[in-house]
Amino acid sequence: MPAPPLTPALYQSLSPRRRALHDLHRTATHVNMRLKETPMSARVANLMRGRLQNNAVNWLRTTDYQPYYGALKPLLEDHARLLAEAIDNRSHRR
Repeated sequence: MPAPPLTPALYQSLSPRRRALHDLHRTATHVNMRLKETPMSARVANLMRGRLQNNAVNWLRTTDYQPYYGALKPLLEDHARLLAEAIDNRSHRR
């Protein structure tokens, strides 16, 4: 819900705290700017997506010697796959 419009006289009559809260409310409800994708941000997003996908899939490879890893491995790999798909789906929506 947007901040209600105030007349200059009513705004001046507010306490400093109420004025700050009103300003914050107006800022939060009236800003509708999207972040623009730049070539640099696209490269960073691709790099981060790749690192997240690689780390999600490979984070337990060094723990093959642990006894519970064999039982957990299918669950963890499925979770990594779902996480990678969610990241891909989120990036395609933008």
